[in-house]
Amino acid sequence: MSTKPYFQLYAHNIAVKGSTRSAIYDLQRQDIVLIPNVLHRVLRHLVQHPWRETQQAFAPGNPVVFQQYIDFLLRKDLGFFLHNPASFPALSLAWNSPHHVQNAVISYAFAHYHLGAVLAQLDQLQCQHLELRLRLPGQNWPEVLALFEQMAAMSFASVSLLLAYSEAVPDEQQLRLLYEHFPKIQHIIVHDAPYGAPSAAHPEHVVFVTADLQREQPRDRYIVNSEFFTEAMRFNPYYNRKLCVDDAGYIKNCLLQPKRFANVNTTRLATVLQDADFQELWHAAPDQTVGLQDSELRYAHFSADYLVRDTGSGLFNRVSHPAAVPALDLVDVV
Repeated sequence: MSTKPYFQLYAHNIAVKGSTRSAIYDLQRQDIVLIPNVLHRVLRHLVQHPWRETQQAFAPGNPVVFQQYIDFLLRKDLGFFLHNPASFPALSLAWNSPHHVQNAVISYAFAHYHLGAVLAQLDQLQCQHLELRLRLPGQNWPEVLALFEQMAAMSFASVSLLLAYSEAVPDEQQLRLLYEHFPKIQHIIVHDAPYGAPSAAHPEHVVFVTADLQREQPRDRYIVNSEFFTEAMRFNPYYNRKLCVDDAGYIKNCLLQPKRFANVNTTRLATVLQDADFQELWHAAPDQTVGLQDSELRYAHFSADYLVRDTGSGLFNRVSHPAAVPALDLVDVV
C-alpha cells in the first residue's frame, strides 16, 4: 500500500449508488464500471478520510480485502494515491445551455402551416439539432432544396432529414448530392421503403430503410459522457428543451404523445416554451422517476418513455406509450 495518505477517484470518475449495486461512471473513457454497494460506501468515506482510517472503519481485521478493493480501482485506472486532496477538486456537475431549444422534431406534409416561418422561429430560439420529417405529396423537391438553402445560415448545428417513402422521393443520387451540398445534414433516411439499402457513397449517412419511423418509438439506450450525465442529474435528457410540431401544426413534447399545447398557426413557439405545463417533462429527471430512481445506471439511461406525474407523490411514472394518434381530419385546421 502506498505511503501517500489519501486515495481518491479521478475527477472524471463519478460513483453512483443503486439499490442492489453501484457504478463508477468513467466520463472520460465513456464507460461504466459496476461495483458492489460496499465499495461505494468505501469511496464516500475515502473522500474525507485517509485510506488507513477507511481501512480500519470497513476492514479492521482483514486488510487483504481492503487491499483487493484498492487494487481493483488501480487496475481499472479509476483512482490514485495522493498527499493533498484539496489540490484535486471535484469535477463541476453543473449543466447549462445557452439554447432555448436543444432539439426540435418537425413533421410536415406541405400543408396546414408555413414551415419556413417555424424554422425562422427555431433559429431565433437558437435550436441546435433539427429532425425534419417530410412527406412529399407531389413534386415538392424544389421546395425542400429551398428550405435547406434557408437553413444554411441558421443556428442549427445539425439536421437529420427523414423522408416517408413515395414515388415523389428523389433517388439515391439526388439525396447524395443534397447531403454533400449542405454540411449541416447529419443523416438522410428514407423510411417505410420497399427495400433497405445504404448509399454507396455515404452508407452511414444516406440510407433507405423498411421501418416506419413515423410511428416507431425510439429505442432505449445508454449514453455515457459528462454532458449527458450532468443533464440527467437535473433533467430528462429526452424531453429537456425539446419541441415537436406535428403535421397539423400542433406543438407537443413528443410526436407520439396525444397531448398538444397549441398550434403554430395561432401561437408562437417561444410562448409555448414558457408554459410550465409544457416544461413539466423537462424536469422528469431519473431521480424523480419511479422504477429508475434506484438504478445505478439512471444517469446514462436515454429513454422515450411516456411519463405521467403522480399528483400525490410528485414522482413520474413510466406508462405504456400511447398508440400513435391516427391522422386527423385537417380540413378545418388553419
